[in-house]
Amino acid sequence: MGTVYSTFETRIRQDLSDSTSPPLLSSSDLDRHVDHAVRDLALVAPLDLLLSATLTPGSRSVDLTATLSPYQLARLEGVEWPTGQYPQEFVQFNLFQMQLTLLVEAVPSAADTINLYAKVSPVVTDTAGTSTLPPRYDDIVALGAAGYAAQELATRLMNQINIGGPAVWEHYIALSEKLLADFGTELGMLAQKTQFFAKRMYSPEYPPQGVSQTEVYPPGDWLP
Repeated sequence: MGTVYSTFETRIRQDLSDSTSPPLLSSSDLDRHVDHAVRDLALVAPLDLLLSATLTPGSRSVDLTATLSPYQLARLEGVEWPTGQYPQEFVQFNLFQMQLTLLVEAVPSAADTINLYAKVSPVVTDTAGTSTLPPRYDDIVALGAAGYAAQELATRLMNQINIGGPAVWEHYIALSEKLLADFGTELGMLAQKTQFFAKRMYSPEYPPQGVSQTEVYPPGDWLP
């Protein structure tokens, strides 16, 4: 169950002190900025999704329009065919628009099922049943959406007479820059989590560095 628009609307209005009636930004304005932040998030943290499609006998190509239409595809990671093997067998493929072509020598002779390992963008909607944004990303999306909302407020208020004085739009542009900078930092840290680093948590007690790796040292003999 994903986070819905109304949750983000409440948070953004609190962050921007936009609780007046009528508010400075409408719900549709805030929802648009939430979508903007989610699209940015999807560039570094798309969701894993396993889909399936059916091949046409005598053809290497299959139309994925119906399969992918409910989702916003970020990229297709792999295609498994034939399925049910251990270890899994993956084939080379080409995806152009919604046409998937298996780059295999033998033409499939049966209506086999293929598994599609996809990365898709999360989606925020009005209902928890259709929203797919994991709650763990709520803070990041709220931060980015608030930054984009403050940016819009700065643009709107630039040529208006404001009760707060002529510097109101400058306040919002400064706030937007700060929020979006923090948003970028969060996305950068999130992107690093997908990288693998080979590290040693502690130095081995035996043998020490510099001792030959081709000889066997009885306990104690390698001590200086």
